[in-house]
Amino acid sequence: MIRYITLVFVLLHVNIHCSNAQLWANPENRWHVNINCLGPQPFGGFEVRAYFLKDTLKQNGEVYLQMHETLDTTFQTSTPTGTYYREEDNKVYLLALGQPERLIYDFNLTTGDTLTIDVGFFQLLIKVVSMDSVILRDGTKRKRLTIQQDSPFAYETAFWVEGIGSNFAPLDTWSMFVSDCGNSLSCFYQKDSLLYKFDENSICNLGRPIGDPVNVQEISALASIKVFPNPFSDDLYVDVELMTGFSSNHNYTLIISDAQGRQLYQHKLNQINNFRINTTHWQRGVYFVAIWSGNRILSRKLLKK
Repeated sequence: MIRYITLVFVLLHVNIHCSNAQLWANPENRWHVNINCLGPQPFGGFEVRAYFLKDTLKQNGEVYLQMHETLDTTFQTSTPTGTYYREEDNKVYLLALGQPERLIYDFNLTTGDTLTIDVGFFQLLIKVVSMDSVILRDGTKRKRLTIQQDSPFAYETAFWVEGIGSNFAPLDTWSMFVSDCGNSLSCFYQKDSLLYKFDENSICNLGRPIGDPVNVQEISALASIKVFPNPFSDDLYVDVELMTGFSSNHNYTLIISDAQGRQLYQHKLNQINNFRINTTHWQRGVYFVAIWSGNRILSRKLLKK
């Protein structure tokens, strides 16, 4: 009888523990991600897509959940991304068919720890520079890690929230510091409940909130665009030239925004433009240059050191 009561207590404890687990690989989780590289480079569009896990795959004795993406707010239609995930001991593993499994998160890390994210052709060595916590909208607290590339030339930082993931490249962290696209976490849901916004100005609505990217004819109106130096510190220099006759149909405005989409600077363009921007009050991190012509064209990222 005592053994039976003990067994029931253990099972109850395990169930309670599992129900409170802050799992990243959870079918109830939904990530709304800003996709910044749509269309031809160096310019592209901007779109918020939702990602969620469903369907299972058994491979090499392990069970994975398949990632899906959608623009359907009802989540009735979606497209598989071709990637699968599993979680064990607070570590998240990614599997793409035909490739070996690889580690993309370890939420057990603490300040000073390092981790190698290995994709075979590239190895990203990162380190935890600090650790604190965030309070979600349901009142629960999650561990947060400040991550930096383990290099003497590293300036960027990313934030990992336990069970939620990184603010940059949340679905595959190897590209946190190496991609020009700057795909970033906007909002995190469990089922239909918004639990976390990386920034209060983050856009949660799916789709293209700033319009479709301009067409090829409009892009061709740009004769040249230079923004330098990159990385920059106190001053940023802009050199933009537009084709003759550019103003016949459109007005053009140069916009610089931070990684969360907050607009920090704008300048209406003439045919020839050369100007300096004082950035001493800007924080270190990633920024994006854009040209507005009714819709937005995103260029490659800038980095403030």
